[in-house]
Amino acid sequence: MTKNVKIEKLRPTDLRRVMEIQAEVGLSHWSHRDYTEELVRTDSLMVKAVNDSSECVGFLVGRRVPGEKDENEFEIYNIGVSLDHQRKRIGSALIEEVLAVCKRDRIAAIWLDVRASNEIAKTFYQTFGFVNAATRRNFYRDPVEDGIVMKLAFD
Repeated sequence: MTKNVKIEKLRPTDLRRVMEIQAEVGLSHWSHRDYTEELVRTDSLMVKAVNDSSECVGFLVGRRVPGEKDENEFEIYNIGVSLDHQRKRIGSALIEEVLAVCKRDRIAAIWLDVRASNEIAKTFYQTFGFVNAATRRNFYRDPVEDGIVMKLAFD
């Protein structure tokens, strides 16, 4: 992880910045209300990466979900790092935080969706052990595009 970046719990006061990053990097749209509702869920994990100036430079939103055989699983819904802070291992720090939480909580697997054309993101997730599990036809909008479902299973 970048030595000058800390991972912290996301707070309601961070949502304006989260939405700025979301727009800046072209993530699927979540409204302020969507984020606010997610913040109060007990099964949700919302974290931010902050720099030395306490500025939010990245975030991750995910949730525990029921899995097979009464096992808990986790789904990553959104992850973004501001353009000025990309390629500094901030995204890796956010994923590593999720991995630590999932291992601590004995989560069986982590799932996420990525645009079929997003080779950089797919390669990024593969470095953590995610594999392609399925394709969701026409899953994304603006533009319409298939989603690749990726999975990381814990042994």
